[in-house]
Amino acid sequence: MTSPVLVHECPHCHGSGWRPADSPRERRVTRCECTLRDRAGRLLAQARVPVRYEHCELPSFHAEYAGANPSLSNAALIAGRFVEEYPLDKDKTGLLFLGPIGVGKTHLAVGILRELILSGEFEAGERMSELPLVDRLGVSRTPLRLALAGLEHEGLLRSLTGGGYAVREFTQ
Repeated sequence: MTSPVLVHECPHCHGSGWRPADSPRERRVTRCECTLRDRAGRLLAQARVPVRYEHCELPSFHAEYAGANPSLSNAALIAGRFVEEYPLDKDKTGLLFLGPIGVGKTHLAVGILRELILSGEFEAGERMSELPLVDRLGVSRTPLRLALAGLEHEGLLRSLTGGGYAVREFTQ
């Protein structure tokens, strides 16, 4: 005996995945937020996130613990602002993660790359090599290298034969 599945219909698109776009001159539609949220959920469900990096998202970065350096809270705010303002203007600089082992440099790098991939800032199939990404994102190499390896293991990136990575193509 199977139990019925409850489906909650979106109040904005009523399950169609499309909602009217606000345009006074013409009738248009745009993807509903529920579809975009579901896509992100599917991407993450397909990922094979290593246990070590499962929690690595910007909102899950916690800088308030006994003995924590006060600069960690500021680093989390700056990382979030970096994602919001991406791509950077030519006159702006990127991020450099400095600190001892275990303070969260890789956590922030994984969170930033995850947000940028899921938001579509990197095109499907786009090549991602370490040195150009260091320049493009303005982040330091070691956390970036670990973040790329973690996102490959997650399934958001695929390794290329000549080196580097590419953003995986996903279907809806």
